Amino acid sequence: MIAINDPRNLIAINAANDPDDSRSCADALIEFWIQGEVVPDPDDDDFDETKDYFTGNRPYSSGEVASALRSHRPDLRFSVGGIGSHCRDRFYGDTLPAYPSTGLPPVQVSRMTDGLYPDRTPADVEVFVYAPDQQAGYDHTFEVYIPVPGQTVDDAPVAQPAKDRTQPGQSIVAILGAKVAVTEIRANVRPDGRIEIPRNAFELCVHMSGKAMRGGDSVYATRKNDVVTIYQTDPGTPSNEYKLSASAGRVIVSPTALGGIPVSPGNKYIVEVGAGTLALDLSCPL
Repeated sequence: MIAINDPRNLIAINAANDPDDSRSCADALIEFWIQGEVVPDPDDDDFDETKDYFTGNRPYSSGEVASALRSHRPDLRFSVGGIGSHCRDRFYGDTLPAYPSTGLPPVQVSRMTDGLYPDRTPADVEVFVYAPDQQAGYDHTFEVYIPVPGQTVDDAPVAQPAKDRTQPGQSIVAILGAKVAVTEIRANVRPDGRIEIPRNAFELCVHMSGKAMRGGDSVYATRKNDVVTIYQTDPGTPSNEYKLSASAGRVIVSPTALGGIPVSPGNKYIVEVGAGTLALDLSCPL
């Protein structure tokens, strides 16, 4: 796998449509990691195609993208969180290229950090890895040192021991369940009467279920009495299908869908997050 400090990453970054824009550089790097290509240094007379050809299919996290940008292009100004949001926007917008190995765009796989570099990223932080398939996302070593401005990945301190997740302990679902219990996720009713369920609800749902999603995947909405339930996979019963890519990772339910929805513009509802499901009770506005 091509490492963060590999000089070919800089060549890919500098080939961005706008090499002075951090998001354009991130896009160029991500597309290089996904698709691969020969990127010889034009000043390198020793280029060896068998050694320097990169075939792509590299999984990645937004932290790895930020680490590479900081390491290779210290002149760029960006926040790590901003790069994370940009990676999610590309995923939900279904604008990422296909991996050569699958012919499909990346899946989004939920992982948890071990806190290898706790001064930068503590343990038990949920992270998305983008990969050719779910197993590749689970196998990928995604946790890298994210340099502060002026550093590179080579300035990383000695990594702390990784957690032994084979031993009994708090599971990922338990960790996230505790977070969901204290996190109030709200759906809002827009002025035109449509209910908007936010993107962070679906991201927690994916983490809880452990089932990867692709940017173009659908979710399914059903209604029983006053309860609307959104399923990550087809429930096998009559439902309305929604493309997350159509609204940047959100679901916006029209007032005429699901047999009519008795809501008023401005209402807000608590979204209950489960493993692969979201639910909101329309009889209980906040």
